[in-house]
Amino acid sequence: MALKGWFRFDDRVGGIPDGTNTLFETKKPYKPGSLNAILNGQVKAADRDDGFIEIDNQQFRMKRPPLADDVIGACYVVGE
Repeated sequence: MALKGWFRFDDRVGGIPDGTNTLFETKKPYKPGSLNAILNGQVKAADRDDGFIEIDNQQFRMKRPPLADDVIGACYVVGE
């Protein structure tokens, strides 16, 4: 299934990486299933132990809490 819309890349997402927080938020709502969470430049797969879980169309939870000096980004599809 092809996703219609445009890709957006957030070099940083909302949420504080502090070694305990796992909840993060994109700057724009995304199409479910289109999210790619990025930790320190590495794309994380949702189905892996170190991946993420989509909460709704703008929030996701990392399966492992990022550390204070980690950078969390996201790439996703927005719009129709």
